[in-house]
Amino acid sequence: GCHREVPGRPDGFEVRSMSRGSARRLAAYSEEHSPGPDDAPSFIMLEVVTHERHSRMHTTVVGATGKAKVLRYDVKELVRRGGILTLFSIGSVIRTCTDAGVAVLSCLITAALTVGFCVAVWGEDGVRDLQNPEVLTSLSSYLNSFCPFILGLYLSAALNRWWTLRVEALGHHLDAICNIYMLVSVHCASPKFVWSRERIQGLSLASVVFAARMTRGEDKVWDLVEQSMLTDVEAEALARVGIGERPMVCFALLYEVVWLLCVKAGLPATNRAIFQKEAIRARDAVQKIHTYLGTQLPCSYVHTILVLVSWNNFFLGISGGVRIAVAWAQNQQTTAIVAVVYVVVCPLIYSSLLCVSCFLEDPFGDELLDFPITTLVDGVKRFFRSVETGAQAMRTEFLVMRMGYHFRLSRARRKQKVEVEKVKKDTSGGINAAIIALSEATQGLATQMDVLDGVVSLLERQEAGMQAEK
Repeated sequence: GCHREVPGRPDGFEVRSMSRGSARRLAAYSEEHSPGPDDAPSFIMLEVVTHERHSRMHTTVVGATGKAKVLRYDVKELVRRGGILTLFSIGSVIRTCTDAGVAVLSCLITAALTVGFCVAVWGEDGVRDLQNPEVLTSLSSYLNSFCPFILGLYLSAALNRWWTLRVEALGHHLDAICNIYMLVSVHCASPKFVWSRERIQGLSLASVVFAARMTRGEDKVWDLVEQSMLTDVEAEALARVGIGERPMVCFALLYEVVWLLCVKAGLPATNRAIFQKEAIRARDAVQKIHTYLGTQLPCSYVHTILVLVSWNNFFLGISGGVRIAVAWAQNQQTTAIVAVVYVVVCPLIYSSLLCVSCFLEDPFGDELLDFPITTLVDGVKRFFRSVETGAQAMRTEFLVMRMGYHFRLSRARRKQKVEVEKVKKDTSGGINAAIIALSEATQGLATQMDVLDGVVSLLERQEAGMQAEK
């Protein structure tokens, strides 16, 4: 037959057209499985609500509570500017945590009191003639030798917990949602399943929102009805369960919708196991959030580190105060300035690391460095939209190619069937001819046996006559 060029395709890409009967079958198939203008799913709940704000070094978004969160930052620009110039930039410890400033201020006050104590007790001449001031600062040096090591181990454990929550908990949750909807959009692409796909979208997004609200202790359900994520019946059912169980209940309802949809679409039972696997994977991800946020590091371990850091900062203030007093009494202003910087920098670093561990403890909150849940939900919405628009726009073209492939395959199968029948017919004809020849040979052999019997009888009679004559 003729060939039809496909617009918008590269040169040489063409689809072989079919006969009139095949075209009619394709039209009927396309009418049944291709979405019409009135069958497109509602995208009210798929509207992106977050807007990114770009700066030279940071990209921030507004969270669900209206507070800004850091979405990403430019590492090259951060390294190029250095830590001093970016000390008060967005996301720095100075702007996100005031406890570090309080620790530095307390250390400076300790150093000032130490200077006043030294001058009041020994006088300016006594301080100038003070021998071996290192004896007074030996304890500070001892604590400062292993405090970074202990604090580094604690921060490493906090980072591991944070990364696990992002990848194995929240990441697996979002992956399971996208995988389920991708499979549903392929296996249940008919327009009669639009409502079921909408319910899968709504329950999937609601499970993510409830997982974030679970960590914040927010008991809100009915606002998701206004956002078209839940129906009134679903919201009423979810309002009856606890805050921690709502994400799991959402996935239980979602799996029920998917299972009934697969049964209605006639999907084989072997192909339904993947949906069950993904649903269990998502429930395990939510349970992992429960486990990690409900099982903290031992309180005694954290308290010991806090005591160590607090005493280290205290003795840093005393040591810095002694050095400042001695250097100032000896007119060594440079040494005094270095001692002041020492008093400021070391407590700032230790307190900043402790503040970072506080942010890593619960990354589902409203702080600047917490997970941007709203942005992640918008990413899932974009995936749903792309599946429903891009995949359906290409479905008609794929149907043409698919139907053409099936028609060519059926034609080849019919040709193969004819050849098999011909071989069977030729084989059966040869077998029948052989049977007929064998039967004729058998009849000829029987005739010859009868002639031989007659000859034998004649010879016997002649022999009997000869015996009688004798």
